[in-house]
Amino acid sequence: MALCSKLLSRVPTSCQEYVHPWTPSCYTASAGLLLHALQSSFRLYVTVYALALLMKGRKPSKKDIKRTLYGILQSTAFIGCHAVGFSLCACFMRHVLGYYNFFTFAFLPTFVSSWFAILVERPSRRSLLSLYVTNIASETLYQMLVWRKVVKPIAFADVLIFTSSISCLLYLYRSQYKSADSIYSLIRFIVGPYEQLGYTPDSPDTESAPRQFPSDKPKRPTASVPSTSRGVQQKRSSHGTLYSALTLFFHCIKEFKNYLKTVTKCQYCSHPHGCVHYWLQGGTKVFAIGYGLQLSLRTLMQMRKIARRPVLLLRALKSSDTFSLGVFLGGFSFLYRFISCMLRRSLRRDTQAIAIPAAFVAGFTFCFYRSNTIALYVMWKSLQILYLVGRDNKVVPEVPHASIFFHCLSTAILFQAAIFEPQNLRSSYWNFLHNMSGGRIGAMDRKCLDMYGLDSSKMVEMIKNKHRRS
Repeated sequence: MALCSKLLSRVPTSCQEYVHPWTPSCYTASAGLLLHALQSSFRLYVTVYALALLMKGRKPSKKDIKRTLYGILQSTAFIGCHAVGFSLCACFMRHVLGYYNFFTFAFLPTFVSSWFAILVERPSRRSLLSLYVTNIASETLYQMLVWRKVVKPIAFADVLIFTSSISCLLYLYRSQYKSADSIYSLIRFIVGPYEQLGYTPDSPDTESAPRQFPSDKPKRPTASVPSTSRGVQQKRSSHGTLYSALTLFFHCIKEFKNYLKTVTKCQYCSHPHGCVHYWLQGGTKVFAIGYGLQLSLRTLMQMRKIARRPVLLLRALKSSDTFSLGVFLGGFSFLYRFISCMLRRSLRRDTQAIAIPAAFVAGFTFCFYRSNTIALYVMWKSLQILYLVGRDNKVVPEVPHASIFFHCLSTAILFQAAIFEPQNLRSSYWNFLHNMSGGRIGAMDRKCLDMYGLDSSKMVEMIKNKHRRS
Protein backbone atom coordinates (compact mmCIF):
# COMPACT_ATOMS: atom_id res chain seq x y z
CA MET A 1 0.00 0.00 0.00
CA ALA A 2 2.86 2.35 0.85
CA LEU A 3 4.54 1.52 -2.45
CA CYS A 4 1.34 2.22 -4.40
CA SER A 5 0.89 5.59 -2.71
CA LYS A 6 4.51 6.49 -3.47
CA LEU A 7 4.10 5.61 -7.13
CA LEU A 8 0.93 7.71 -7.41
CA SER A 9 2.23 10.59 -5.30
CA ARG A 10 2.24 13.99 -6.97
CA VAL A 11 5.53 15.50 -8.14
CA PRO A 12 4.86 19.23 -8.74
CA THR A 13 7.76 19.76 -11.18
CA SER A 14 6.98 21.52 -14.48
CA CYS A 15 7.47 20.08 -17.95
CA GLN A 16 10.10 22.76 -18.62
CA GLU A 17 12.17 21.60 -15.64
CA TYR A 18 11.87 17.92 -16.58
CA VAL A 19 11.19 17.44 -20.31
CA HIS A 20 12.87 20.42 -22.01
CA PRO A 21 15.12 22.39 -19.63
CA TRP A 22 16.90 23.94 -22.64
CA THR A 23 13.83 25.95 -23.77
CA PRO A 24 10.69 27.29 -22.03
CA SER A 25 8.41 26.52 -24.99
CA CYS A 26 6.84 23.07 -25.30
CA TYR A 27 6.21 23.55 -29.03
CA THR A 28 9.76 24.71 -29.73
CA ALA A 29 11.16 21.69 -27.87
CA SER A 30 8.85 19.29 -29.73
CA ALA A 31 9.62 20.86 -33.12
CA GLY A 32 13.37 20.64 -32.54
CA LEU A 33 13.09 17.02 -31.46
CA LEU A 34 10.95 16.21 -34.52
CA LEU A 35 13.39 17.78 -36.98
CA HIS A 36 16.39 15.94 -35.56
CA ALA A 37 14.53 12.63 -35.38
CA LEU A 38 13.45 12.96 -39.02
CA GLN A 39 17.00 13.70 -40.18
CA SER A 40 18.58 10.84 -38.24
CA SER A 41 15.88 8.30 -39.08
CA PHE A 42 15.94 9.26 -42.77
CA ARG A 43 19.68 8.54 -42.97
CA LEU A 44 19.16 5.26 -41.13
CA TYR A 45 16.31 4.00 -43.29
CA VAL A 46 17.95 5.05 -46.55
CA THR A 47 20.78 2.66 -45.65
CA VAL A 48 18.45 -0.12 -44.49
CA TYR A 49 16.11 -0.02 -47.48
CA ALA A 50 18.97 0.39 -49.98
CA LEU A 51 20.68 -2.73 -48.61
CA ALA A 52 17.40 -4.64 -48.77
CA LEU A 53 16.99 -3.58 -52.39
CA LEU A 54 20.53 -4.63 -53.30
CA MET A 55 20.18 -8.02 -51.58
CA LYS A 56 17.46 -8.97 -54.04
CA GLY A 57 20.25 -9.53 -56.56
CA ARG A 58 18.49 -8.06 -59.57
CA LYS A 59 18.08 -4.75 -61.31
CA PRO A 60 15.37 -2.79 -59.47
CA SER A 61 12.32 -1.85 -61.48
CA LYS A 62 10.47 1.45 -61.25
CA LYS A 63 7.92 -0.24 -59.01
CA ASP A 64 10.68 -1.45 -56.65
CA ILE A 65 12.23 2.02 -56.47
CA LYS A 66 8.86 3.64 -55.87
CA ARG A 67 8.02 1.13 -53.13
CA THR A 68 11.44 1.65 -51.53
CA LEU A 69 11.11 5.44 -51.50
CA TYR A 70 7.63 5.20 -50.03
CA GLY A 71 8.90 2.77 -47.37
CA ILE A 72 11.74 5.12 -46.41
CA LEU A 73 9.36 8.06 -45.99
CA GLN A 74 6.82 5.98 -44.08
CA SER A 75 9.38 4.52 -41.65
CA THR A 76 10.94 7.97 -41.17
CA ALA A 77 7.51 9.37 -40.29
CA PHE A 78 7.06 6.47 -37.84
CA ILE A 79 10.18 7.47 -35.88
CA GLY A 80 9.22 11.15 -36.10
CA CYS A 81 5.79 10.43 -34.60
CA HIS A 82 7.44 8.52 -31.78
CA ALA A 83 9.76 11.42 -30.96
CA VAL A 84 7.35 14.32 -31.15
CA GLY A 85 4.52 12.26 -29.66
CA PHE A 86 6.41 11.53 -26.44
CA SER A 87 7.37 15.18 -25.95
CA LEU A 88 3.87 16.51 -26.61
CA CYS A 89 2.13 13.84 -24.50
CA ALA A 90 4.48 14.38 -21.55
CA CYS A 91 3.85 18.13 -21.63
CA PHE A 92 0.12 17.72 -22.26
CA MET A 93 -0.38 15.38 -19.30
CA ARG A 94 1.47 17.83 -17.05
CA HIS A 95 -0.74 20.73 -18.16
CA VAL A 96 -3.95 18.70 -17.72
CA LEU A 97 -3.14 17.06 -14.37
CA GLY A 98 -1.01 19.83 -12.94
CA TYR A 99 1.62 17.39 -11.72
CA TYR A 100 3.64 14.28 -12.61
CA ASN A 101 3.65 10.86 -11.00
CA PHE A 102 5.69 7.69 -11.55
CA PHE A 103 3.63 6.62 -14.56
CA THR A 104 3.13 9.97 -16.30
CA PHE A 105 6.85 10.76 -16.44
CA ALA A 106 7.46 8.29 -19.27
CA PHE A 107 5.25 5.18 -19.35
CA LEU A 108 1.84 6.64 -20.23
CA PRO A 109 3.12 9.34 -22.66
CA THR A 110 5.14 6.70 -24.52
CA PHE A 111 2.26 4.20 -24.63
CA VAL A 112 -0.10 6.80 -26.14
CA SER A 113 2.42 8.16 -28.64
CA SER A 114 3.46 4.63 -29.67
CA TRP A 115 -0.14 3.73 -30.49
CA PHE A 116 -0.42 6.58 -32.98
CA ALA A 117 3.11 6.07 -34.33
CA ILE A 118 2.70 2.35 -35.12
CA LEU A 119 -0.42 3.13 -37.15
CA VAL A 120 1.75 5.25 -39.46
CA GLU A 121 4.01 2.29 -40.22
CA ARG A 122 3.11 -0.33 -42.82
CA PRO A 123 0.96 -3.20 -41.48
CA SER A 124 3.47 -5.74 -42.79
CA ARG A 125 6.19 -4.26 -40.54
CA ARG A 126 4.15 -3.91 -37.36
CA SER A 127 4.61 -7.51 -36.24
CA LEU A 128 8.37 -7.31 -36.88
CA LEU A 129 8.70 -4.06 -34.93
CA SER A 130 6.60 -5.47 -32.10
CA LEU A 131 8.83 -8.54 -31.89
CA TYR A 132 11.97 -6.37 -31.91
CA VAL A 133 10.97 -4.06 -29.04
CA THR A 134 9.44 -6.96 -27.05
CA ASN A 135 12.80 -8.71 -27.34
CA ILE A 136 14.67 -5.73 -25.87
CA ALA A 137 11.97 -5.00 -23.26
CA SER A 138 12.08 -8.55 -21.89
CA GLU A 139 15.86 -8.33 -21.50
CA THR A 140 15.48 -4.91 -19.83
CA LEU A 141 12.92 -6.24 -17.33
CA TYR A 142 15.28 -9.07 -16.44
CA GLN A 143 18.17 -6.62 -15.91
CA MET A 144 15.92 -4.47 -13.72
CA LEU A 145 15.12 -7.47 -11.53
CA VAL A 146 18.79 -8.44 -11.28
CA TRP A 147 19.77 -4.86 -10.40
CA ARG A 148 17.17 -4.85 -7.61
CA LYS A 149 18.48 -8.27 -6.47
CA VAL A 150 15.04 -9.81 -6.86
CA VAL A 151 16.52 -12.60 -8.99
CA LYS A 152 20.03 -13.90 -9.35
CA PRO A 153 21.78 -14.17 -12.74
CA ILE A 154 21.49 -17.68 -14.16
CA ALA A 155 24.61 -19.11 -15.79
CA PHE A 156 24.07 -20.04 -19.44
CA ALA A 157 20.46 -18.85 -19.28
CA ASP A 158 20.72 -17.61 -22.87
CA VAL A 159 21.90 -21.04 -24.05
CA LEU A 160 19.01 -22.81 -22.29
CA ILE A 161 16.50 -20.33 -23.73
CA PHE A 162 17.90 -20.85 -27.22
CA THR A 163 18.00 -24.66 -27.07
CA SER A 164 14.45 -25.00 -25.77
CA SER A 165 13.06 -22.40 -28.18
CA ILE A 166 14.82 -23.75 -31.27
CA SER A 167 13.55 -27.24 -30.38
CA CYS A 168 10.01 -25.89 -30.44
CA LEU A 169 10.56 -24.11 -33.76
CA LEU A 170 12.07 -27.15 -35.46
CA TYR A 171 9.26 -29.34 -34.16
CA LEU A 172 6.81 -26.97 -35.84
CA TYR A 173 9.03 -26.84 -38.93
CA ARG A 174 8.83 -30.62 -39.31
CA SER A 175 5.07 -30.63 -38.91
CA GLN A 176 2.48 -30.14 -41.58
CA TYR A 177 1.74 -26.62 -40.32
CA LYS A 178 2.46 -24.29 -43.22
CA SER A 179 3.62 -20.77 -42.53
CA ALA A 180 5.15 -18.06 -44.65
CA ASP A 181 7.09 -16.71 -41.67
CA SER A 182 10.64 -15.63 -42.49
CA ILE A 183 12.06 -17.73 -39.62
CA TYR A 184 11.18 -20.88 -41.57
CA SER A 185 13.25 -19.68 -44.52
CA LEU A 186 16.23 -19.26 -42.19
CA ILE A 187 15.69 -22.71 -40.66
CA ARG A 188 15.37 -24.25 -44.12
CA PHE A 189 18.69 -22.65 -45.08
CA ILE A 190 20.50 -24.04 -42.01
CA VAL A 191 19.10 -27.57 -41.64
CA GLY A 192 17.91 -28.11 -45.21
CA PRO A 193 14.49 -28.71 -46.77
CA TYR A 194 14.68 -32.50 -46.36
CA GLU A 195 14.14 -32.17 -42.60
CA GLN A 196 10.58 -31.06 -43.20
CA LEU A 197 8.26 -34.01 -42.74
CA GLY A 198 6.73 -35.13 -45.99
CA TYR A 199 9.00 -32.96 -48.11
CA THR A 200 9.10 -33.94 -51.77
CA PRO A 201 11.44 -32.11 -54.15
CA ASP A 202 9.98 -30.50 -57.24
CA SER A 203 12.37 -32.38 -59.47
CA PRO A 204 14.47 -35.49 -58.85
CA ASP A 205 18.08 -34.86 -57.98
CA THR A 206 20.10 -36.25 -60.82
CA GLU A 207 23.80 -36.73 -60.88
CA SER A 208 25.68 -34.72 -63.42
CA ALA A 209 27.94 -36.60 -65.78
CA PRO A 210 31.53 -36.66 -64.57
CA ARG A 211 33.76 -34.24 -66.32
CA GLN A 212 36.85 -35.40 -68.11
CA PHE A 213 39.88 -33.81 -66.56
CA PRO A 214 42.85 -32.76 -68.63
CA SER A 215 44.99 -35.35 -66.91
CA ASP A 216 42.64 -38.10 -68.13
CA LYS A 217 43.08 -37.21 -71.79
CA PRO A 218 45.50 -39.34 -73.83
CA LYS A 219 48.81 -37.63 -74.28
CA ARG A 220 49.94 -36.91 -77.80
CA PRO A 221 53.49 -37.80 -78.78
CA THR A 222 55.68 -34.73 -78.65
CA ALA A 223 58.39 -33.94 -81.12
CA SER A 224 61.97 -33.36 -80.04
CA VAL A 225 62.57 -29.88 -78.64
CA PRO A 226 65.53 -27.89 -79.96
CA SER A 227 68.23 -27.16 -77.41
CA THR A 228 67.71 -23.40 -77.76
CA SER A 229 64.16 -23.65 -76.29
CA ARG A 230 64.86 -26.11 -73.46
CA GLY A 231 64.82 -23.35 -70.80
CA VAL A 232 61.40 -22.16 -71.86
CA GLN A 233 60.19 -25.75 -72.01
CA GLN A 234 61.43 -26.42 -68.45
CA LYS A 235 59.48 -23.41 -67.13
CA ARG A 236 56.37 -24.59 -68.92
CA SER A 237 56.95 -28.07 -67.53
CA SER A 238 57.09 -26.73 -63.95
CA HIS A 239 53.84 -24.86 -64.44
CA GLY A 240 52.30 -27.92 -66.00
CA THR A 241 53.37 -30.06 -63.04
CA LEU A 242 51.71 -27.66 -60.57
CA TYR A 243 48.55 -27.58 -62.67
CA SER A 244 48.49 -31.38 -62.86
CA ALA A 245 48.94 -31.67 -59.10
CA LEU A 246 46.07 -29.28 -58.42
CA THR A 247 43.91 -31.05 -60.98
CA LEU A 248 44.65 -34.40 -59.36
CA PHE A 249 43.88 -32.98 -55.91
CA PHE A 250 40.48 -31.64 -56.92
CA HIS A 251 39.77 -34.82 -58.85
CA CYS A 252 40.39 -36.87 -55.69
CA ILE A 253 38.09 -34.59 -53.70
CA LYS A 254 35.39 -35.00 -56.34
CA GLU A 255 35.74 -38.77 -56.36
CA PHE A 256 35.63 -38.91 -52.56
CA LYS A 257 32.51 -36.73 -52.57
CA ASN A 258 30.86 -39.01 -55.13
CA TYR A 259 31.81 -42.02 -52.99
CA LEU A 260 30.18 -40.48 -49.91
CA LYS A 261 26.99 -39.92 -51.90
CA THR A 262 26.63 -43.65 -52.46
CA VAL A 263 27.34 -45.06 -48.98
CA THR A 264 25.36 -45.23 -45.72
CA LYS A 265 22.05 -44.25 -47.31
CA CYS A 266 19.18 -44.87 -44.92
CA GLN A 267 15.83 -45.87 -46.39
CA TYR A 268 13.98 -43.78 -43.78
CA CYS A 269 15.75 -40.54 -44.73
CA SER A 270 14.36 -38.32 -47.46
CA HIS A 271 17.64 -36.73 -48.53
CA PRO A 272 18.84 -37.98 -51.93
CA HIS A 273 22.42 -39.08 -51.09
CA GLY A 274 24.29 -40.89 -48.35
CA CYS A 275 23.92 -39.77 -44.75
CA VAL A 276 27.62 -38.97 -44.23
CA HIS A 277 27.61 -36.76 -47.31
CA TYR A 278 24.41 -35.14 -46.04
CA TRP A 279 25.97 -34.29 -42.66
CA LEU A 280 29.25 -32.96 -44.04
CA GLN A 281 27.67 -31.06 -46.92
CA GLY A 282 25.32 -29.16 -44.61
CA GLY A 283 27.93 -28.41 -41.96
CA THR A 284 30.69 -27.20 -44.28
CA LYS A 285 28.40 -25.08 -46.45
CA VAL A 286 26.79 -23.24 -43.55
CA PHE A 287 30.16 -22.88 -41.79
CA ALA A 288 31.67 -21.23 -44.86
CA ILE A 289 28.77 -18.80 -45.18
CA GLY A 290 28.85 -17.91 -41.48
CA TYR A 291 32.60 -17.40 -41.55
CA GLY A 292 32.40 -15.25 -44.68
CA LEU A 293 29.60 -13.15 -43.23
CA GLN A 294 31.43 -12.53 -39.96
CA LEU A 295 34.65 -11.70 -41.81
CA SER A 296 32.84 -9.27 -44.09
CA LEU A 297 31.21 -7.48 -41.16
CA ARG A 298 34.48 -7.17 -39.26
CA THR A 299 36.25 -5.92 -42.36
CA LEU A 300 33.61 -3.27 -43.03
CA MET A 301 33.62 -2.11 -39.41
CA GLN A 302 37.43 -1.80 -39.39
CA MET A 303 37.86 -0.54 -42.94
CA ARG A 304 39.81 2.57 -41.96
CA LYS A 305 42.13 0.73 -39.59
CA ILE A 306 42.80 -2.01 -42.17
CA ALA A 307 43.61 0.63 -44.80
CA ARG A 308 46.31 2.01 -42.48
CA ARG A 309 47.50 -1.38 -41.19
CA PRO A 310 46.81 -4.22 -43.68
CA VAL A 311 48.14 -6.75 -41.17
CA LEU A 312 44.83 -6.37 -39.30
CA LEU A 313 43.10 -8.18 -42.17
CA LEU A 314 45.34 -11.21 -41.62
CA ARG A 315 44.55 -11.12 -37.93
CA ALA A 316 40.84 -10.97 -38.70
CA LEU A 317 41.16 -14.04 -40.92
CA LYS A 318 42.64 -16.04 -38.03
CA SER A 319 40.69 -14.53 -35.16
CA SER A 320 38.49 -16.84 -33.08
CA ASP A 321 35.74 -14.20 -33.13
CA THR A 322 35.63 -14.50 -36.93
CA PHE A 323 35.15 -18.26 -36.70
CA SER A 324 32.51 -18.11 -33.96
CA LEU A 325 29.44 -17.56 -36.17
CA GLY A 326 30.56 -20.20 -38.69
CA VAL A 327 31.26 -22.77 -35.96
CA PHE A 328 27.85 -22.11 -34.40
CA LEU A 329 25.86 -22.37 -37.63
CA GLY A 330 27.93 -25.15 -39.21
CA GLY A 331 28.04 -27.17 -35.99
CA PHE A 332 24.29 -26.80 -35.51
CA SER A 333 23.57 -27.98 -39.05
CA PHE A 334 25.95 -30.94 -38.78
CA LEU A 335 24.73 -32.12 -35.36
CA TYR A 336 21.06 -31.69 -36.18
CA ARG A 337 21.35 -33.71 -39.39
CA PHE A 338 23.55 -36.34 -37.72
CA ILE A 339 21.21 -36.90 -34.75
CA SER A 340 18.13 -36.86 -36.97
CA CYS A 341 19.56 -39.56 -39.21
CA MET A 342 20.63 -41.69 -36.22
CA LEU A 343 17.18 -41.43 -34.67
CA ARG A 344 15.50 -42.38 -37.93
CA ARG A 345 17.74 -45.45 -38.16
CA SER A 346 17.00 -46.41 -34.55
CA LEU A 347 13.25 -45.88 -34.73
CA ARG A 348 13.03 -47.25 -38.30
CA ARG A 349 10.69 -44.41 -39.25
CA ASP A 350 10.62 -40.67 -39.69
CA THR A 351 8.57 -38.81 -37.09
CA GLN A 352 8.01 -35.22 -36.12
CA ALA A 353 9.23 -35.79 -32.55
CA ILE A 354 12.86 -36.45 -33.49
CA ALA A 355 13.28 -32.71 -34.07
CA ILE A 356 13.13 -32.04 -30.32
CA PRO A 357 16.19 -34.04 -29.12
CA ALA A 358 18.12 -33.27 -32.31
CA ALA A 359 17.58 -29.52 -32.03
CA PHE A 360 18.14 -29.48 -28.26
CA VAL A 361 21.56 -31.15 -28.52
CA ALA A 362 22.57 -29.17 -31.63
CA GLY A 363 21.49 -25.98 -29.87
CA PHE A 364 24.44 -26.18 -27.48
CA THR A 365 26.67 -25.00 -30.33
CA PHE A 366 25.18 -21.63 -29.38
CA CYS A 367 27.95 -21.52 -26.76
CA PHE A 368 30.35 -20.54 -29.55
CA TYR A 369 28.28 -17.46 -30.46
CA ARG A 370 26.28 -16.44 -27.40
CA SER A 371 23.91 -13.53 -27.92
CA ASN A 372 20.97 -12.43 -25.77
CA THR A 373 19.39 -10.84 -28.84
CA ILE A 374 19.34 -14.10 -30.80
CA ALA A 375 18.18 -16.19 -27.84
CA LEU A 376 15.29 -13.87 -26.99
CA TYR A 377 14.33 -13.45 -30.64
CA VAL A 378 14.04 -17.22 -31.09
CA MET A 379 12.06 -17.46 -27.84
CA TRP A 380 9.52 -14.79 -28.77
CA LYS A 381 9.27 -16.08 -32.33
CA SER A 382 8.48 -19.58 -31.09
CA LEU A 383 5.81 -18.19 -28.73
CA GLN A 384 4.34 -16.15 -31.57
CA ILE A 385 4.10 -19.16 -33.89
CA LEU A 386 2.66 -21.33 -31.10
CA TYR A 387 -0.04 -18.74 -30.59
CA LEU A 388 -0.79 -18.70 -34.33
CA VAL A 389 -1.03 -22.49 -34.36
CA GLY A 390 -3.37 -22.41 -31.36
CA ARG A 391 -5.46 -19.68 -32.94
CA ASP A 392 -5.81 -21.59 -36.22
CA ASN A 393 -6.83 -24.71 -34.32
CA LYS A 394 -9.24 -22.65 -32.17
CA VAL A 395 -7.42 -23.60 -28.99
CA VAL A 396 -6.81 -19.99 -27.95
CA PRO A 397 -8.93 -16.97 -28.87
CA GLU A 398 -7.76 -14.40 -31.37
CA VAL A 399 -6.55 -11.19 -29.72
CA PRO A 400 -7.28 -8.20 -31.98
CA HIS A 401 -4.41 -5.75 -32.49
CA ALA A 402 -2.09 -7.88 -30.34
CA SER A 403 1.05 -6.77 -32.20
CA ILE A 404 0.13 -3.09 -31.74
CA PHE A 405 -0.55 -3.57 -28.03
CA PHE A 406 2.73 -5.41 -27.39
CA HIS A 407 4.63 -2.79 -29.37
CA CYS A 408 3.17 0.03 -27.26
CA LEU A 409 3.65 -1.83 -23.97
CA SER A 410 7.25 -2.80 -24.75
CA THR A 411 8.18 0.65 -26.00
CA ALA A 412 6.68 2.21 -22.86
CA ILE A 413 8.79 -0.13 -20.70
CA LEU A 414 11.92 0.82 -22.64
CA PHE A 415 11.30 4.57 -22.33
CA GLN A 416 10.51 4.17 -18.64
CA ALA A 417 13.86 2.45 -18.17
CA ALA A 418 15.66 5.06 -20.30
CA ILE A 419 14.31 7.85 -18.07
CA PHE A 420 14.51 6.22 -14.62
CA GLU A 421 17.28 3.60 -14.84
CA PRO A 422 19.27 3.80 -18.08
CA GLN A 423 21.97 1.53 -16.63
CA ASN A 424 19.60 -1.41 -17.13
CA LEU A 425 18.89 -0.58 -20.76
CA ARG A 426 20.80 -2.28 -23.55
CA SER A 427 23.62 0.05 -24.59
CA SER A 428 22.81 -0.22 -28.29
CA TYR A 429 19.23 0.91 -27.65
CA TRP A 430 20.39 3.82 -25.50
CA ASN A 431 22.72 4.88 -28.32
CA PHE A 432 19.78 4.66 -30.73
CA LEU A 433 17.63 6.91 -28.52
CA HIS A 434 20.54 9.28 -28.02
CA ASN A 435 21.16 9.60 -31.76
CA MET A 436 17.49 9.93 -32.71
CA SER A 437 16.93 12.68 -30.13
CA GLY A 438 20.17 14.54 -30.79
CA GLY A 439 21.28 13.94 -27.21
CA ARG A 440 18.05 15.33 -25.72
CA ILE A 441 17.25 12.03 -23.98
CA GLY A 442 20.33 12.61 -21.83
CA ALA A 443 19.72 16.34 -21.35
CA MET A 444 16.38 15.84 -19.60
CA ASP A 445 16.59 16.87 -15.92
CA ARG A 446 16.15 13.76 -13.73
CA LYS A 447 16.73 15.35 -10.32
CA CYS A 448 13.00 15.28 -9.67
CA LEU A 449 13.08 11.50 -10.12
CA ASP A 450 15.63 10.82 -7.37
CA MET A 451 12.81 10.68 -4.82
CA TYR A 452 12.03 7.15 -6.06
CA GLY A 453 15.44 5.90 -4.89
CA LEU A 454 16.74 4.83 -8.28
CA ASP A 455 19.57 7.42 -8.50
CA SER A 456 18.29 8.42 -11.93
CA SER A 457 20.30 11.66 -12.24
CA LYS A 458 23.51 9.93 -11.15
CA MET A 459 23.00 6.96 -13.45
CA VAL A 460 22.29 9.06 -16.54
CA GLU A 461 25.53 11.01 -16.02
CA MET A 462 27.40 7.72 -15.80
CA ILE A 463 25.81 6.51 -19.03
CA LYS A 464 26.54 9.82 -20.79
CA ASN A 465 30.21 9.69 -19.78
CA LYS A 466 30.45 6.10 -21.00
CA HIS A 467 28.82 7.14 -24.29
CA ARG A 468 31.37 9.96 -24.76
CA ARG A 469 34.31 7.62 -24.17
CA SER A 470 33.00 5.11 -26.69
